[in-house]
Amino acid sequence: MLEIGVRLHLLGTWLAGKVNRVFGDERGTTVAEYALVLVLVSVAVIGVLTTLGTTLKDKIMAIVTKLGGVNP
Repeated sequence: MLEIGVRLHLLGTWLAGKVNRVFGDERGTTVAEYALVLVLVSVAVIGVLTTLGTTLKDKIMAIVTKLGGVNP
């Protein structure tokens, strides 16, 4: 009976060590944080460029129209 208890204790200790190594490693967390920041910055840049692109197009077309160029 004592042998089974010792084996269960050793198995529990071994499993606890494995779980601590898997969940205690924070390298993956850092990568996930950097990926999240990259996605947020990308979305912001796309939004700004979309708005800026439309504004620039309107300004350029107004200049072309004033110069007597092509009518849109």
